[in-house]
Amino acid sequence: MKPLIFLEPVEATQRLNGLTHLLHRQIAELTSDVAVTPLISYCIALEAQSQAIKHLNEFFEVGVPWDDEMGLPSSPSLAADVRTYSERLGVTGEMRGLLLSFSEWTLFKREEMKCACGWSKNKNGNLRFRTINADIMINTLLKTEDRKLKIKQLVGVGVDDADHLAHHYEEFSRQSSAVGDLMIIMESENYLSLDHEEVRIETVSLKRAKNFVLGAFSNMLAGFLNFQLAGN
Repeated sequence: MKPLIFLEPVEATQRLNGLTHLLHRQIAELTSDVAVTPLISYCIALEAQSQAIKHLNEFFEVGVPWDDEMGLPSSPSLAADVRTYSERLGVTGEMRGLLLSFSEWTLFKREEMKCACGWSKNKNGNLRFRTINADIMINTLLKTEDRKLKIKQLVGVGVDDADHLAHHYEEFSRQSSAVGDLMIIMESENYLSLDHEEVRIETVSLKRAKNFVLGAFSNMLAGFLNFQLAGN
């Protein structure tokens, strides 16, 4: 295994921009029912790291760790850079949640909904709606395996009503081992590798609860890169 090399900031941003362009082009050709949210998220992170490097090296230049064998930025360095980018530049909302997810479980979106699951009725015989507060959490993990980058993305939901979770996410859900009251409702893995400057992507696995709308989630992420997946 070759050691990491350290690139000058200008060269690093050039390489990151080139990778972003190649990956962006391939993702745009896929349909929304293909499980590529990990790849979309990684593409966003590459773009954010490029911006972070420009910001962090405005007055002092620091070498950027690069995995020369993989042709990709060091994963720990990428996670740290996009975290710095989001915190120092005041990134907010879902974009902030996505970037921080490369370091840890983080809040992606908070929703309030009305639900009548369980079919409870009031004294007049009408359905009794409950207000459910849901925290949508996200975690994106990077790992090198056999000269490929495995990108694993987990989406979890935490609500203040355990019965709601049991009713809506029974097809696929499991308790998070890292966050006690969180139920994981989507787990997706993609592989990314470079072959003579050609990007190779593989969709490895997808597990999700039936009520989790993958297409909507994919297009929300794709919107951060200003393109829409084919077939929409």
